[in-house]
Amino acid sequence: MYLFERLQTLEIKFENTSTQAESYTWYFGDGDSSTLNSPTHIYAKEGDYDVRLTASKCGRTNDTTQSILLETTGIYNQLLGDKNWQLFPNPSTGEVCLSGEIKGLIELVIFNIKGQKIWSEPRGNLPTKVDLSELPEGLCVVNLIGSDRSYNQKKLMLMR
Repeated sequence: MYLFERLQTLEIKFENTSTQAESYTWYFGDGDSSTLNSPTHIYAKEGDYDVRLTASKCGRTNDTTQSILLETTGIYNQLLGDKNWQLFPNPSTGEVCLSGEIKGLIELVIFNIKGQKIWSEPRGNLPTKVDLSELPEGLCVVNLIGSDRSYNQKKLMLMR
């Protein structure tokens, strides 16, 4: 099992969550691979990639494959920086509050663990509340996109 997080437009950090294996091999779906436990990989171009993690111990292997979609949308051009904003409660069962110092916010976008957009809504300045009770349970990434197309993101665990 593994998680992944987009660091830049085409740069992905993979987090290995498998246990009790002695070695790991990552196949990034673009012809590259790695034997690091939790690597970071930079893709050459956008696209849909099947990423496979093979965990091995004593001649036995276990494979986990997930598809990730990388699209260049322009929102990853510039970080808002380490702006002071909060997302709570986290984990959440539905309503989420966002507060902080970001002004001129124009859009709130949420991606699932596969990098697929699952929710989007225009918003004004913080603070604001959103009802996410219709979204599926699991880990997601909340993106705040500023009026200058800069962004900042935080992880959110949705539970039922």
